[in-house]
Parts: sequence; C-alpha cells; structure tokens
Amino acid sequence: MWRGRSQEHFHPILAVASGQDLKDELTLGGELTLNLWRCIHHMLSQKEKIIYCGWLDRFRGIFDPRFVEELCRDAGETNWDYISTMMHPDVMGCRIDWVKKFMFLVNFMDCWPLYILDTEKKIMIVHEMTETDPACEMKIKHEALAKKFQHRFCTLFNDMFGAGLVETRGLSFVYPLVAQHGQCSSGVYILHYFVEFIRLYLQSTLTQAQIEHLRKKFAYEIVTMKGNNGDIPELLHDIIID
Repeated sequence: MWRGRSQEHFHPILAVASGQDLKDELTLGGELTLNLWRCIHHMLSQKEKIIYCGWLDRFRGIFDPRFVEELCRDAGETNWDYISTMMHPDVMGCRIDWVKKFMFLVNFMDCWPLYILDTEKKIMIVHEMTETDPACEMKIKHEALAKKFQHRFCTLFNDMFGAGLVETRGLSFVYPLVAQHGQCSSGVYILHYFVEFIRLYLQSTLTQAQIEHLRKKFAYEIVTMKGNNGDIPELLHDIIID
C-alpha cells in the first residue's frame, strides 16, 4: 500500500520504501538494500501468484532475503517463528515440499549472491555477480557459509516435512564464474535472473544500458503492483513517456 510517497508491505514483514529510496537504490550507482529487497520479493511473489493462478505446485521457491542470515545464526539466536513463517505456503505462495529448486538471496560482503539448491541434481550452486577473478576465489569466499546453510536448511526441511525428502550430505557445491558486474549492479542482475530464469546457470553479462533500463523497469513494477497506489517518482517519468 502506498501512502503519499511511502510504500508499506505488511506481508509478511513491514518494509517501507519511499520515492527517495527508489531513487537512491534503483538509479545509476545505487545498491539494493535488504529493505528494498523485501519489497522486491513481495512483488515477485505477487507476480508468480498471478502466473500460477494460485496453484501451490511450483518448480522453484524464492525465499525472503533475510532467511539465510537468520537460519545461520549461532545456537539460541535464530528466530524460529520467522523461519516457520517464511516456509509456510501462505507466505511462499507454494508448497515448498513440492519444490525442486530452492533460491536464496544472501546479503554477504557488500553484495547479493544467490544460492540455488537443486534437490534432484543434488547440487548447491553459488552465483555471485561481482567482479571476482579465479573460480577458486569464489569457493574460498563462500564455501563455509554455503555448506553451513545447506546442512541447516536440509535438516530443517526434513524435520518439518519428513526424514529423507532431501539429502543432507553428499551434495556437490558449484561456483561458476560468469556474468561479472560491479557490486552496485549485482542485485539488479539477480532480480533479472529471477524474472528471466530458464536454466540454473547465469548465461551472460548485461550491458550498462541494459542494467539501467532494468533499474527503471523494476522500480515501476514495485510502485504499480497490485494493492499499491501513489505518486510516480521522477526517475520513472521517462520510461512511462517512452
């Protein structure tokens, strides 16, 4: 819901995004914050509900951007009410025990990597769009967190839905080195990947012009999605006229 120039999402966690926030984070050089990612996640969820006409059977599940951080907290610090809520069909928009590909945004080292757990192929894919050189550097950077999260998530999943539904051990971890962008564009590329998802691996690097067009496109979709109304920020005037 928009009130004046401020957007409020109450499902499942309050996130407020003003027109200034959109300008700061979705114009040239802007970096997406956790707060705006929550608004984006809600927008993606609403779009998928329309596409699937309310069906609970999906090939993928996209989790709230705070999920990985919360599940990987030290013993006794995890908010299990939040974790349980995030795995509920009313929040996910699907039955996650029917999902085969799980997608997790990770707020890690000033960028937005994407972890993909494919339970059929038994692999965990770590995508990071920032400018990283050798593939071994990706492994060094992410291996500890990726393995910790995978084990905790799979254990939790089996506890909730039945032992043995997903493997907790023996998965392969893959760190493909593709689609390199600066840190400020990594979140935009991940959002593009969610929308255009076809295969597990990111296929190509976007041009700067494509990145900037996507920034405006996604800002417009957040503002105009079902249930929201308010003033269109100035940064979107050109794209509306075009």
